[in-house]
Amino acid sequence: MLKSVFFFLLLPMLGFSQEGNEKRLSTSMLDSAEYFFKSKTLAPSSIRLPFKHIEVVDARFDTSKLGFELKRDIGYISNSNFRKIKLRGGIRKAIQDYYNDYYQLCLKDTANELLIVLKTLWIDNFPTGEFKERRRFDVVRETYQDIYVKFEYYLKRENEYYPLKRTDTVYQLTEQIINSKKLNLKKDDLSFFLFTLKSLIETYDFDELINRVDLKKNLSLKSIDSFNNKRFLLPVLIADSLKKGIFLSVKDYINNTPVPDSAYRFDKKGRLFKRDDKTTEIFYFYNNNEVGFSMRLLENTNIIRIGNTFEVFMMNDVYLAKTAAGNLLGLIPDTKFPGVDGLERTEFNAGNGARLHLMKVPRQINMETGEIY
Repeated sequence: MLKSVFFFLLLPMLGFSQEGNEKRLSTSMLDSAEYFFKSKTLAPSSIRLPFKHIEVVDARFDTSKLGFELKRDIGYISNSNFRKIKLRGGIRKAIQDYYNDYYQLCLKDTANELLIVLKTLWIDNFPTGEFKERRRFDVVRETYQDIYVKFEYYLKRENEYYPLKRTDTVYQLTEQIINSKKLNLKKDDLSFFLFTLKSLIETYDFDELINRVDLKKNLSLKSIDSFNNKRFLLPVLIADSLKKGIFLSVKDYINNTPVPDSAYRFDKKGRLFKRDDKTTEIFYFYNNNEVGFSMRLLENTNIIRIGNTFEVFMMNDVYLAKTAAGNLLGLIPDTKFPGVDGLERTEFNAGNGARLHLMKVPRQINMETGEIY
């Protein structure tokens, strides 16, 4: 899979600059969609939170956004339809304000405060996975939205901080969750994101966590910040340039540890093979005047540095939700999707507007795990 087997070749300065050929596809060219959410209701006071305030620190590799979404024109879809998901006032402040507003009846007047450090918070609206035809005219998938979360919770008492809990998980918006009338969630908005934010507070018994806290392990905010900033001292982030060679994995790319390119070769189609091996093709990421994957899947595409991570467009199946316009378009006969050599595919044209498209999708590297989402 492209997501797990990722190869880089000869990237001397690529990713360290966003300048270059403007015709190349780059996430820096995408517009932003800014959201503001304020709950119309308040959480019931029966939810007890033994804090007087919730503070949020954003220690992610990219603090500028939450992910990407697709806003398409009627009957047409292109790379320019992708948008960066942002929150008004910034991610940190928006989440902190939402928590303190929504849970205002639950926050008890005590000497304690809750500090939440965001290590990972990312909305993947185009998760890879299996698609299936549920009925002749409908398409479903394993998950419609994946939200990657890594939070650290601290008890703040006076000027000291005490570790309470760490969570590292993925929330998935499945067909079963969508069909839940109680939850009333949708595929194409931030309703599941808000559901996730609430779950990250209401799942835990903070009274019990405080009772178990080790008062000897006290930290200062400065020491927490220092610990967070050490995550950014990765070889690929602090190097002036990348070493020449082939990176056999994303982890090798992050660590700037390529292997010599003499052990590999390109065929006439631009595919990369191990030398003296004519059968095992290697998926890779390279710079040969243009950037691309094996079989030129991503030619004319730039990988760029955003904050303390990197982004690139990758080929992916995209599910288009049903719309009234889609119902009309469903009457149009199936057409060939303009792919690359050997990869043309017939677009799945469902009668009710549900469609699958194979297209280039903006992705970001998780610098801790090496995942590309």
